[in-house]
Order: sequence, then C-alpha cells, then structure tokens
Amino acid sequence: MFKNRPDLRAAIILISSTLLLITSHYHRVLGDETLSALVFYFLIPLAIIVVVLREDPRDFGLRLGAWRKGILFFLLGIALMAVVIVALARVEEFRQYYGSALLRGDDSRRFIEFVLRLGLYMLSWEFIFRGFMLFGLRERFGTLAIWIQAIPFAIMHLGKPELETLSTIFGGAAFAYIDLESRSILPSVIIHWGIYLMMVLAASSA
Repeated sequence: MFKNRPDLRAAIILISSTLLLITSHYHRVLGDETLSALVFYFLIPLAIIVVVLREDPRDFGLRLGAWRKGILFFLLGIALMAVVIVALARVEEFRQYYGSALLRGDDSRRFIEFVLRLGLYMLSWEFIFRGFMLFGLRERFGTLAIWIQAIPFAIMHLGKPELETLSTIFGGAAFAYIDLESRSILPSVIIHWGIYLMMVLAASSA
C-alpha cells in the first residue's frame, strides 16, 4: 500500500516506533514487564505491518534466513562477549545491576521461568529495533538504517551502567549488521539473549 510512497512509509515506521517506546516507558500491561514488551515491541508493530502497511512480516526479519551464517555470527558473538563479560562482572556497577538473588538459590523452576521470560523479552525487543525499524527503513535509507535504529536502541539503555549505555549504539549497529547479513532477526535475538543471561549469571556468582 505504501511501497510507492517511501517517505510516508518511513514516517509511519519512525513515528509509531517512537510512540511505542515512549508509551512502554510509562505503562505496563497488567504490571508485567515481559507482557508489556510483547505487546508494545512485537504485537503492535506486527499489526502495523499487516494491517496498515499491508506487507509480509517475513520481510521484516521474521524468517529463518541464512541460518548457517546466523549460527556463525552467534558463535563468534557469544565467544567475544564471554571474554568481555568476565571482566565486567568484576565491576561493582555491573554486579549491582545484573546480580540476582534468584539465581543464587536452588529453585530451578524460577530459573527456567526467568530464562523463558528473558527469551520472550529479547524477541520482542529485537523485533521493534532490528525487525520493524531496521528492515522497515532499509528500503528508504539503505545501510543508514543501521544507525537510525541504533540511536533509540542506545537511548532505551539509559539507567543501565554507563559503560554499557555508551557502547550500545555500536552494539545496536552490530546486531543490525548481523541481521541484515542473515536476513533474519533470529541471530540478534539469540545473541542478545545469551549475552544478557551470561551477564546475570556472572554478576550473580561474582
């Protein structure tokens, strides 16, 4: 519907994603952070793609894509970040933010719930930035879309450790590059999920 009006299409994606990010900051669906992420970052953008833009969600990274390349990126990304996380886990600011009493106990059910909720959260988080914004804006802005989506991604990290927040514009761009190469958001979902989980485990055991 908007393929022949690229400026209007880009405006819809930019405005709606900005409003969703702001709204999610002030409101939580049923007081649940994971459910809110699913609604604001995944379901509503998906509805905009299908109902408003009338496009195929698979063109926004919801596909398996070049899965072999995705696996390679995953292995490289996790290996690189594992070294960084070992160092960061010793920094007090990171220990205080990521350390979780939940992971110091023996309640395996709560741990599994935490891991699954984190995965759902990361799927939603990656979809609005790397799916909706990156793949949605690529046609209009080309590779510049990598940096366009990295800006709000970095801003959304305010409140986290300063070093992490400063690095996220580059991390967000790296995730975007990986997804464009893989033609899917799945690599960044899995890498982001793995990085966060490793950080929590490392900080909790430090």
